[in-house]
Amino acid sequence: MLDVRQIRDNPEALRAAITFRGLDPTLADVDTWLGLDGKRRALQTEIDALNTEKKQIARLGKTDPDAARKKGQDILIVLHQMGNHGPAYYKRYPKEFELFSPVCATNQLEKCSKDEIINTYDNALRYTDFFLSRVISFLKKYDSSRETAMIYMSDHGESLGELGVYLHGLPYIAAPDAQKHIGAFIWLGKKIKDEVDIAQVRKKASGAVSHDNLFHTLLGLFEVKTKLYDKQKDLLPRRADITPAH
Repeated sequence: MLDVRQIRDNPEALRAAITFRGLDPTLADVDTWLGLDGKRRALQTEIDALNTEKKQIARLGKTDPDAARKKGQDILIVLHQMGNHGPAYYKRYPKEFELFSPVCATNQLEKCSKDEIINTYDNALRYTDFFLSRVISFLKKYDSSRETAMIYMSDHGESLGELGVYLHGLPYIAAPDAQKHIGAFIWLGKKIKDEVDIAQVRKKASGAVSHDNLFHTLLGLFEVKTKLYDKQKDLLPRRADITPAH
């Protein structure tokens, strides 16, 4: 049995084996086979990404009836993306989002140039941008009747060749800033925006924040009464003249 990965890694060995056995030389057209295999893998990657998007969007769609039925009740939707999780960046977006090229179409980053890796990473970022725009569009449908908001926050950063380091996972004390500084932003619907102290939000945004702030921000958004809540860590403090609805 032929190992596909061995053929990709060492096509000359297959050519030599075919010649050694006196087989039909046309069978040694390994380049054509590799080209077809590359196209097959690219299509499979696109199919996987589209299936992932389909499931995520379907999950949002299933929330529509809930939003209509549960008027007056709070709803929390949690979407956990693969996002830009490496090393298989090329699997994180459909083919139509591949604006930057050439790309690194393998999870073995040592086989790619730094530019190829960054191109692939940036293509995945484009897809995340598209996905978040769909989430915001979904929330806007309820903007006139509900207090809507979206919080996007990565779990970690990623090294892309700075100082020769790639991926993530180094001990915090040794990890470069690229792995510790994450992408995050907040979108607010009109109703909730009118209640939030925007001046304080801007002030907090200019300072240092961490994942710890997410916990207290969600408690504040949902007006949960608990001694664990720390208003100073809430990234979306309410205006002083606003009385909580419940």
